[in-house]
Amino acid sequence: MSIQVLSKEEINEVSGGAITVGGPGLSLSLDPFALLGGLLGGVLGLVNTLVSSVLGLVTGLLGAVTTLI
Repeated sequence: MSIQVLSKEEINEVSGGAITVGGPGLSLSLDPFALLGGLLGGVLGLVNTLVSSVLGLVTGLLGAVTTLI
């Protein structure tokens, strides 16, 4: 999400996938692809963290079991 301040009166248009909503002197530009990319990146990061923590747990348990045997 990017916020741009423009001197134009009002802009309400969709250009290049970015949705721009504006008022006097202010324009809010939403890029759905950037937003989706950010969400996907966050979800993938969470999944990676979960997978690595589960793998660490399994490795730790295996290490404990082999130590006991």
